[in-house]
Amino acid sequence: MFNVKFNLHTAIADLYPNVRKSILFTMVGSLNATIVSAADKLAERLEQDGYDFRELTKSDYRALCLGADDVDGLAGIRADVKVANEWRELLRNLDTRDDPEDDEVNRAGSWYATLNLMSGAQGTRPAKAGARAVLKELGIIVSEADVANARREQQMKDQSRANARAKRKSASIAIYETVFNVGDNSDTEYFSELPVERREQLTSRFFSAMGACMTKATQNVIMGAQGDVLGLGDIALIRDTSARLMLEAFPITPIKVAQAKAKVQRVTTTGKVLSPEQSAKAAKAKVRATKKAVQAGPSTLRKAPGPLMNELIAQIKTESTTTS
Repeated sequence: MFNVKFNLHTAIADLYPNVRKSILFTMVGSLNATIVSAADKLAERLEQDGYDFRELTKSDYRALCLGADDVDGLAGIRADVKVANEWRELLRNLDTRDDPEDDEVNRAGSWYATLNLMSGAQGTRPAKAGARAVLKELGIIVSEADVANARREQQMKDQSRANARAKRKSASIAIYETVFNVGDNSDTEYFSELPVERREQLTSRFFSAMGACMTKATQNVIMGAQGDVLGLGDIALIRDTSARLMLEAFPITPIKVAQAKAKVQRVTTTGKVLSPEQSAKAAKAKVRATKKAVQAGPSTLRKAPGPLMNELIAQIKTESTTTS
C-alpha cells in the first residue's frame, strides 16, 4: 500500500546529480505529454464545435475552456503543470547546456518541445521483446514480415494522430498558456498538494524511470560511453537507492500470524501429566470432596482441599438457607 507521507519531490531532489538529471528528464517529459494530450483534447472539442482557431483570442480560449463539461479536471491539469514547472527548474539547474537567453522551445524539459515531438514526424516503434516467443507458446506463429507489418501499421496510426494534433497546435499552445499554466509562482512544494491517487501514479512512474536508468547505465558500460553519462559507478547507486525508496513509498506490512495458546496441563504430585479428560475428572472430584468436608463439619474441614474452600462454603450455606 502506498505511503501517503512519501514525498517524491524530496526523493528526487536528494538523488545523486547524474541520476537526478536522467530521472527529471523522464518525469518532466511524462508530465509534458500528459499536459499536451489534455490541451489537444480541449482544442479538438473546440474544433468539433466549429470554432476557427484563427479568430479566437486568448480571452476566448479562457472563456470557452472554463465552460467545458470536464472543468472539474482542470484543477488536476493545473496541478500537474505546477509540478512540471517545479521539476523543470530542478532539471535546468543541472543541465548546464542551457543558456538563460535561449527561447523556451529549446530549453531542457520544454513543454513546447514535447508538443513539437507529438505533432511532428513519428518514428517506428520497436516490437516488444519476447512477444513472438509468447505467441508461439499459444500456437500462433508470427513471422518477421508480420512484425514489420504490425510496426508499419502502428507508425501510420501514430502519424495520423500527430498530423491531426499539428492542425490544432496553435489552439493547444493558447490553451496551455491561458488556461493551464496559470497561478502563483511561490516557493510552495506542489507535489505534496496533489491528490493521493495522483501522487501514487507519479511515484510508480518514478520507479519505472529508475529501472530505465539502470538499463541506460548498463548499455553505456557495454558500449564504452564516455563523458557526463550514467555509467558503472551509477549502477549500484541506482539499485540501492531504488530499493530503499521503494520500501519507503510502498512499505511491506508484515502478516501477523496468531500463535496457538499453549494448553494448561494438570500434573499430579508424582509428576504424572493428566489428559484433559483426566484433569476434568480430578477437578470434579476435588469439588465433591470439598462439599463433603463442609457438610461433615469442622473436624473434617481441615482435610478438605483448599483452593475452592471459601467459595464452596459460601455457596453451600446459601443453598442450605434457601432450602430452609
